[in-house]
Amino acid sequence: MTDIEKNRFTARARRYANVGTRLGGTAARMAGARFFGVTLDRGKNALAPPPAR
Repeated sequence: MTDIEKNRFTARARRYANVGTRLGGTAARMAGARFFGVTLDRGKNALAPPPAR
């Protein structure tokens, strides 16, 4: 991929924020399940792949 925009600082920061948000959501879901004693269904809680651009 020879996209000039892919390595801009703002694009990179947006990607990092996106990953951080997803990881934070996953961590919160796991912590909540452990706290409330709910078992997690890995297939149901799996993240869908991001939409193609």
